[in-house]
Amino acid sequence: MARSGYYRPPQQSELAVFTRAKELSKAVFVVTQDAPKKYRFSLVSRLQDLSLEVVGHLYRANDIIIAPTVLKR
Repeated sequence: MARSGYYRPPQQSELAVFTRAKELSKAVFVVTQDAPKKYRFSLVSRLQDLSLEVVGHLYRANDIIIAPTVLKR
């Protein structure tokens, strides 16, 4: 998906991985928006849920505090 003007650099306060994960999630929702009814409640729902989980897991991992003893290893 290398279209001109597609990539936006992340905001200063946000890591690039967060920006990319949110863009992926947004793209999944756009692509699956007009999916056939046959797949809407199985495959499409699962894709959308997983794309949102990626963003959620990244934010949760960012909040984990690593103990100083673990860093010394």
